Amino acid sequence: MDLRPCSNVCSVTKKEEVGEPLIGGLVVGISNVSFHVFKANSTEIVKSHRVSLTNVLTTRDGWIEQDPIMILRSAEECIDKAMAAGKVLNGRVMAVGIANQRGTVMAWDKTTGEPLSNAILSSDVRTARMVYEFLKKNDKYKFQKTNGLPASSCFSAFKIMWLMRNDPAVQMACDQHRCHFGTIDSWLTWNLTGGKQGGVFVTDTTNAAYTFLMNINTCNWDPALIKYFGVPLDALPEIRSSSEIYGQITRESLLKVPLAGIIGNRQASLLGHKCHRPGHAKAVWGSSGSLMANTGENKIYSKHGLITTIAFHFGHSSRPVYALEGPIASIGEGAQWVKKMFNSKSCECTVPGKADKNKQYVYFVPALRGLFAPYWQEDARCVIVGLNRETKNEDIYRAALESSCFQTRDIIDALDKDLKMPLRHLKVDGGLSNDCYLMQFQADISNMQVSVASFKEITALGAAMVAGYASGVELWDIRCMPELKSNTYTPKMSTEERENRYIDWKRSVARTFNWIDRSSDWDGCMYCWIGAGTMLAFGLLAFLFIRRKQ
Repeated sequence: MDLRPCSNVCSVTKKEEVGEPLIGGLVVGISNVSFHVFKANSTEIVKSHRVSLTNVLTTRDGWIEQDPIMILRSAEECIDKAMAAGKVLNGRVMAVGIANQRGTVMAWDKTTGEPLSNAILSSDVRTARMVYEFLKKNDKYKFQKTNGLPASSCFSAFKIMWLMRNDPAVQMACDQHRCHFGTIDSWLTWNLTGGKQGGVFVTDTTNAAYTFLMNINTCNWDPALIKYFGVPLDALPEIRSSSEIYGQITRESLLKVPLAGIIGNRQASLLGHKCHRPGHAKAVWGSSGSLMANTGENKIYSKHGLITTIAFHFGHSSRPVYALEGPIASIGEGAQWVKKMFNSKSCECTVPGKADKNKQYVYFVPALRGLFAPYWQEDARCVIVGLNRETKNEDIYRAALESSCFQTRDIIDALDKDLKMPLRHLKVDGGLSNDCYLMQFQADISNMQVSVASFKEITALGAAMVAGYASGVELWDIRCMPELKSNTYTPKMSTEERENRYIDWKRSVARTFNWIDRSSDWDGCMYCWIGAGTMLAFGLLAFLFIRRKQ
């Protein structure tokens, strides 16, 4: 990765300097929005503010939506409250970057600025029938050499096609050439730079790569894919690099500050954790998850269930850095579901060494909405395997937590095969990375060193880094960032136990497949919970019956 030096960095190294420049990082996730103000070229946070997000309530199974206005107002609130702090002086914030959850997509009217639809989240599975119809006629990897992706309901193109087919307001706006489709970065950038009064309609390559519509070779919208999905080209944003000045912010609290960075949240985390070289790998554990490995300027098309994507793209004149990624549909969400259903106490499940006392292991496969990489099984549903008379609620919760590690091991094994070299070290962050037992188990089951940074705002740091590095800002030297202080975990599990447990996990995963009868007239917005609900209901009844007999 060829990075230029930043000419202005030397002016920010003296921490006592009164007018020291600052860089803002706006992060939009699934559950919250935050804005962090960093001292340029450092991990020091001057001020931050965070707001929680909620999903739109709906009775339609499998639909997961958020209100775009709520997302925008939350972002504005975070910016305004952080900038209102006494430490943040007017004129000191020199640029702002955005990191966002890539899979969420929406439509809005460019003439009024009003949303035409709710924001549809990546985990929404209303398009499962469309994917099934696609797979009846095509291999799931039909377009892999074009966009790097298998066909899946998690990608935006299927959701855009659904909106054009099913939402009359979107249909009319498309016919009248006033519709904008975009991921959350495009919605926020357009509004923050003026909205209907000249807002900039752009996205970056890391977000566009997740839509299914971008050509991974040219970093432009692919004409064949645009035609296949029937998306009007004038309704899509211009694709730009992740680090350049797109426009100036018009909001009073950041008036005329350059918006100079847009990057997917997983890529921002990869960058912030200093995974700059080929072979560096990073896992993020939130409600969902991802494991991404930097492959440098070489594209690797996976033969083992991973996706080819853009890791970084520093400026329009630079070549993109590629990555192999394994998206994971459910990590924290599955654990929270089990904790609620079984009334488990997390403190009793995460004590190091406690799991070793029970050799009758329980396995939970959290296919709440199917499985992503490396299986790509839309019709997979949850299973709990290994219940017996001695099983306790806490054992099931521990199994749900451990499923995060097993799913990560699945991705690691696929990476080893695609990269033709074993990973030796994995960096991890996200909410579950605070669990010491879980991180030790990840090191054990993967047989590799695992590092968890003590600094927790890595995604915001990545957003600030791409903004500070942009040409015309040049206040962040990405090459010279020090390694973050980390807690490191090394493998302690025996080879025999590791492989036996992983074999049992793979057997459990195989039992989740083909739970949907696709020969019947099923609908993607109604099928989602039938298989999982029926199966888990029987499992719960059996478990409760056994417990009562004790």
